[in-house]
Amino acid sequence: MTVVLVVALAAAPDALATAARLPWPLAAPEAEAALAEHAADLSAADRRAWAVDRALPALAGELPLPADAMRTLLHEVRAAAGSAHGLVALQHARGLYGRRELAGAEAQYRGIAGDSALWPQSLRERAWTLLLLGRADEAMGATVSLRAPWFQSDDHAEARLLAATVLVRRCRWAEARETIDALASQEVPSVHDDAAAAVLAGTREPALAAAAASPLVARVRSALATAAADPSLSPRVAAIRQLGMRLAAGALRAAADDAREAKERALRLRYDALRGERAAAEAGRAAKPPRPAPLVPLGDDEVAWRFDGTWWRDELGSYRYETADACPEAR
Repeated sequence: MTVVLVVALAAAPDALATAARLPWPLAAPEAEAALAEHAADLSAADRRAWAVDRALPALAGELPLPADAMRTLLHEVRAAAGSAHGLVALQHARGLYGRRELAGAEAQYRGIAGDSALWPQSLRERAWTLLLLGRADEAMGATVSLRAPWFQSDDHAEARLLAATVLVRRCRWAEARETIDALASQEVPSVHDDAAAAVLAGTREPALAAAAASPLVARVRSALATAAADPSLSPRVAAIRQLGMRLAAGALRAAADDAREAKERALRLRYDALRGERAAAEAGRAAKPPRPAPLVPLGDDEVAWRFDGTWWRDELGSYRYETADACPEAR
C-alpha cells in the first residue's frame, strides 16, 4: 500500500511540491519517501525548500535518506545561506577535528555566524580546538561568551571545564578548583515520562531547560501547534506526538549524560589540581604570581583578534592575564 502511495505522489508533481514545502515532520511517511526518491525532479525552489528544512532531521539520523537524496540535500544546503548551511559547516569542522586537521577545523567553526542557532555549539568546540592549537588566550576568551546567561547550562559547563584545564596547566590550582567546584558536586537529572512530556510542552523549568531547547524537540513542538490548527493535518497529530515524546526522552538522556560527563571531568580536574599542588609542596616549590604573556605592540584602534565582533587591546590583555603562567619553573 505504501509503495502505491509513493508512486501516486511521484506521479503528481503538485502533490510532491506541496509535500516538499511542508515542514518536517508534518508530511506523512509515504510523502517523505516519495520526496527522498524524487528530490532531484523537484523545481529548483521546491528542492531548495525541501533540502534546507530536512537538513537537521536528516543529519541527526531522524530522517533516513538514500545516498542520492543525501547528496542532493547537501548540495542544496551548501548553496543556501542560514542555519542549515551552518549545520553542514559544523559537521565538516568535526570531521577535520577528528582527523586532527585543527587549523581547518578552527576555520570552519569560525565561519558559523553569531546569529545561527548552532553558534554556541560551534563556539564551544572551537574553544577546545584553539586550546589544542596552543592559543590558550583565545580559547579563554571564547569561554567568556559561553558563560553568558542566555546560553544553556552545558555551554556554561564547557566554559568552566576549559578554563579549569588551562588553570591547572598554569599551576593555578586553587583557581582551577574554585572554577569547577559546582560542577563536581552537581546532581545528575533523572529521566522519566512526566519529564519528557514537560520537555515536549516547552517547559521553562531550569533542570529541563537544555532538553526543552533541543532543536529537534522544538521542531516537533512547532509541528504539533501547526497540525492542531489545520484540520487537514489532524491525522498526523498522534504520530507526531509519539515522535516528540521519543525525541524529548532522548534529549533528557543526552542532558543527563552531559551532566554526568561534566561532573566526572570536573572531578578529574579537581584531582589533577590537588595532585599538582601537593607535588609542588612536597618538592618545596611554591607557585609564583601569574606571569601574563607579553602583549604584541598594537595601534590604538587596531583589532587584536576577531571572533564574532571586535576584541580590542584591553580585552585581549585580560584574556592573556587569565592564561598567565604561575608555575615554579618556566615551561
